[in-house]
Amino acid sequence: MNIQKCSVNGKKIHTSEVRAVENSLIAIGFSYSTLEASDKRLDKMATYQRNSDGIRRLGSAAADAVYVACGRFEAFVEAGLAAWDIAAGSLIIQRAGGRVSDHSGGEDYLFGRSFVATNGYIYDEFMKMV
Repeated sequence: MNIQKCSVNGKKIHTSEVRAVENSLIAIGFSYSTLEASDKRLDKMATYQRNSDGIRRLGSAAADAVYVACGRFEAFVEAGLAAWDIAAGSLIIQRAGGRVSDHSGGEDYLFGRSFVATNGYIYDEFMKMV
């Protein structure tokens, strides 16, 4: 990957141009260290499912992040991450036109252990659900 061009196999990547959460695919993740399903987590999953075009769970924060950058997903949200899980992906998303933050909308996504990524267009709407 060329960071300046943000490309894969010579083809420039960019986030999707979907402009509404209801038309979006949302990747979700949760820490394997807390696999017990809490009511709060299940409620969030149901909210994402009801208000979007669907949710996906790949099991890899790095893959989820790059899928947002490539326009395959419009958003990705997860808590309990370490910096190495999303450091590269967050840079790629931003270079591809997306927006990243922590769950409160701040800049502490690398070390704050919560991560939100969107294509940029749906960020404000999506953050109301996070």
